[in-house]
Amino acid sequence: PSKPLRLTAFGINSSSIELSWAEPKNKNGIIVGYRVYYMHSNFTEVETLKKNNETIEFILSKL
Repeated sequence: PSKPLRLTAFGINSSSIELSWAEPKNKNGIIVGYRVYYMHSNFTEVETLKKNNETIEFILSKL
């Protein structure tokens, strides 16, 4: 699929950020989930969060 549309970050503070998005324009099949990749500034590892296909909004906390 293509990338999700209208990725928006809001509700940003020192410990969390809220993300929202819309389904990709070209789904190329059934969307079964989304992955959110993020990295803490003092680490080199990238962490992955798997979300189901109904998720179009997510709060990332403990930043």
